[in-house]
Amino acid sequence: MKAILNRPSRLNLSALLCFAVMAQTAVVAQSEGQAVNKPPKATRPRVETMGGSGIVARAISQPDSDQPVNAATSLYSLYVDQTEGTTVQSLISQASQQNRDLMAARQNIAIIRGRLIQSGLRPNPTIDTEYTTDKLGTGEGEYGLSAAYIQPIEMGGKRAKRRRAVQLEFEQAEKELAFQERQLAADIQTQYAEALAATEVLRATEQLLALNNQTLKATQVRFDEGDAPRLDVNLVRVEVNRLRAQQLQADNRVRAALLQLRTLAGLGLDEPLKLRGDLAPSPVIDSLTLEGLQTAAMQSRLDLQAARKAEEAAEARIDLAEAEAVPDINIFGRYQQDKSIFSQAAIGRLLDVDKKVAFGVSIPLPLFNRNQGAIAETTAARAQARHRREFLEQLVKRDVALAFSRLQTARESIKLYETEILPRSQDNLGIIRAAYELGDQQLLDVVAEQRRLIEAEQQYIDALKEYHLALVELERSVGATIR
Repeated sequence: MKAILNRPSRLNLSALLCFAVMAQTAVVAQSEGQAVNKPPKATRPRVETMGGSGIVARAISQPDSDQPVNAATSLYSLYVDQTEGTTVQSLISQASQQNRDLMAARQNIAIIRGRLIQSGLRPNPTIDTEYTTDKLGTGEGEYGLSAAYIQPIEMGGKRAKRRRAVQLEFEQAEKELAFQERQLAADIQTQYAEALAATEVLRATEQLLALNNQTLKATQVRFDEGDAPRLDVNLVRVEVNRLRAQQLQADNRVRAALLQLRTLAGLGLDEPLKLRGDLAPSPVIDSLTLEGLQTAAMQSRLDLQAARKAEEAAEARIDLAEAEAVPDINIFGRYQQDKSIFSQAAIGRLLDVDKKVAFGVSIPLPLFNRNQGAIAETTAARAQARHRREFLEQLVKRDVALAFSRLQTARESIKLYETEILPRSQDNLGIIRAAYELGDQQLLDVVAEQRRLIEAEQQYIDALKEYHLALVELERSVGATIR
């Protein structure tokens, strides 16, 4: 597994370790006895505490400044395991099953699937019955009974056009869901890079803290032997405590990044999570071109495919609105039975029972409502969908161009750090430390140069993170994996 801090970083740590070993070797040589004749060296005079006042005097005369500094606890191993840790692909797989927002989005597919089923159903028939009687009137026993069966029939191909419109909406929803899944995967990759970068900052800080602890011990021994001023001890002690503070801050950033990862992956907030991976630059981008990436994006972007489906669905809704202007017909059949009584007839009380069967067609006349408003609405919706699709195509090309430029800039920054900034900063620190050992430089100069190197190391980690984030953003803008 290639570490995020490659050869320049390891050289820096080796230089620091060599300095610590040199310092300890000098202490051992001094403590071997006074019988050894040592050549004279240019040492700095010991800082005296007499006559001091103010902050400097109080700092020099602190009674506890000579207490040993305990080594800080390593936290890096709590967050990274290159053997048993969780890879970014594992988190993406878990997120596809456990992310609640994604699970809610999948229900939209089920909702439209129900609408798709509904769009293909035929209209239900109607049964109309009626019974009349004179029981509350004359009470002679007259009654009337009728039953009708009415079947609506859709005209103008409404059902097929309605089903096609909903089918296109269903396909659009599928594209949108796939796009959301890809966006979630990109978000996890981005957050994973943030977490890896935070762990590497923590690791580098802890390694520098360990080396500075060694330097502090060596400087303390030299001070006890009268070969180093108390100022040197205080300077190194301040540097150690400053690195401790940076360690705590880096640890907090790691924990925050891991918390974000757990949330995106749908894991429990207290569920253990260790990372496995690095931010090593990928050489695959050397063969990429902006024109090729933009062409691929126009074909691969799922949100653009969804926008095209939305435009097709808008066109289908216009056809449906025009079909709905065609009136439906109702075919009906009716059975009617009436019983009449004539009590004043010349021959006495007469009964008359009539039975009738009727068939017919009911056709609405589209004199006023020809669905003009719905047709105008769907026509405007089609123009809106077309404008959105065209605007999205422009955004896709812009996003690809920005992401590709960002990736190239990050690649050049990494090269500068690896070939120029870090090697020269390490050389500068080595020269100043050698001069310090010879008495030509103050320890303050060494500390200042070390801080500049630490800053360069952290900027290098940021450059690696920026490269990875730019690559994720390029894949997001293209809509396909390019690594």
